[in-house]
Amino acid sequence: MSRVRQTLYPHLTWEIPSLTVSSDEIKQCVLQVNGSAPATLLCSKNGYQSEFSMIIDSMIELNEILQQWTQKKKQQFESEIGEMQNEHLIECGTYEITIKQSLSICHVTVVPGEFNSIKSKLIEPIESKKNVVGDKMFIKYRPVDFNENMLNFESLQCSITHNHSKKTFNIKLYNLGDCYGSPIPIFTQQGGYTLSISSSVQLLYSSTFFLKAGKLDITKCLLFQDKTIITNSKEIIHIQKKIDSTLTLVVGRPLELNILLSDSFGNVIKEFDSAIPISVRHSQQLTVTMNESILKLNALSSGTFSLNVLLLQKQNGELEKIPLSGFPVTVIALEPLELDLSQISLCKKVPESMTIGDLLTVSFVTYNSELDEVGINQIQLVDVQASINSIPIQSCVISRECGFDVNIWVCLPGILTVSISIDGHMIKGFPTTINIEHPSFVKFS
Repeated sequence: MSRVRQTLYPHLTWEIPSLTVSSDEIKQCVLQVNGSAPATLLCSKNGYQSEFSMIIDSMIELNEILQQWTQKKKQQFESEIGEMQNEHLIECGTYEITIKQSLSICHVTVVPGEFNSIKSKLIEPIESKKNVVGDKMFIKYRPVDFNENMLNFESLQCSITHNHSKKTFNIKLYNLGDCYGSPIPIFTQQGGYTLSISSSVQLLYSSTFFLKAGKLDITKCLLFQDKTIITNSKEIIHIQKKIDSTLTLVVGRPLELNILLSDSFGNVIKEFDSAIPISVRHSQQLTVTMNESILKLNALSSGTFSLNVLLLQKQNGELEKIPLSGFPVTVIALEPLELDLSQISLCKKVPESMTIGDLLTVSFVTYNSELDEVGINQIQLVDVQASINSIPIQSCVISRECGFDVNIWVCLPGILTVSISIDGHMIKGFPTTINIEHPSFVKFS
């Protein structure tokens, strides 16, 4: 009986039995063989195996072997499971490569290459998704090399900063197998957020995402008046005054009210949704017009009336009209009163002369025990005209609880002329003139 030869080329062996190579270096890597001859190569990893024949001439390109294995895995995977993504990319892991004719084995371990910022991606949160405050969110990030093999880090750090408040949250990301991830704290403040992910040595990723206000919460909605205040430094400040139990207006003078819509966290719903059902109930002597979030209220005659603003909300499966916070309110409509300008008095005498650089403050008292406070509240316009040698200069009016101040910055030498009127009526004692002197001017007797 003749013996069966177990090997055809026992001399055809790998020069190095094991090798570690990075994913980025595969195309430049060759495996050295002791000898040259036609041979069949077997490559196996994780239950998938490829087999192909070639003529070995002392060396073999590693990329050719791994591409054959990758293609074979794709065919087997798709026949058993379904479509395979990224089938052209080389996987990391340990490959067993055997020369069939000599049974010589070489173990090649492929490790991830250099970080590739273009192919790495943030899986969650999705930047284009309309995230809402209060949502349970998860962060998932996959850092990969050129072949989309996930890189291994001891840990990754993520910081999320609210762009307006600058409040920052630091989160540790854990290796979840196919990505790094962690739950995100529940954010309750709407607006833009900046998300950054870093390793211990470098910044890997940075982007922004936006959180919208949450669902309308009728208990946090209200009406307010928008008021403007001018400070001593001429800074304009806008404040919002919440509507109380009563409103006072003058017949023929419209009053604007603003609707503030809010979610349960107190975030203002800035994009007014015309689909939000708002109902206004009022007395017949009141007229109410609505333009988006602004109500314009007017009285046809004097008297005491009622105003109610309601939102249509679903409660216990049924639609109900629920009043906004603070409503209904009582509206007091007053007839226009002739203002007695003689009751307005100066707090101190206007100086006869001043120096360049001084601040002229003219203070008025518009309330005393003999004057009706309601009548004073009807003052709508304080007009100030100031000029030095016919050159207009700036002025500002600041209201106080019992009067108002007129501030004028004296900036030129000459004769300052000041005129102050209320609702088109000149105040007694005005216009008046003040001599403005240069600080370096010296008088000789």
